[in-house]
Amino acid sequence: MADKLVKIYDIVTKLAGLEGRMKLAVKTGVSRTQAAEIEDSPDKLAKFVKEASDIVGRDISELVEGDKK
Repeated sequence: MADKLVKIYDIVTKLAGLEGRMKLAVKTGVSRTQAAEIEDSPDKLAKFVKEASDIVGRDISELVEGDKK
């Protein structure tokens, strides 16, 4: 399961709303539903973080890794 990809969707939704979430789906080619079903591969994570950061206007890397303990 792609916990981090789903988390990125949640971050974008919180910071950029539904419009931002839709942009992320278009830019990545992966819907939130699909993101929940695929693996968190390093290349997909990098693409998601880059596109999400562009959408919200700031680097979200720390938010994605933030509560990892």
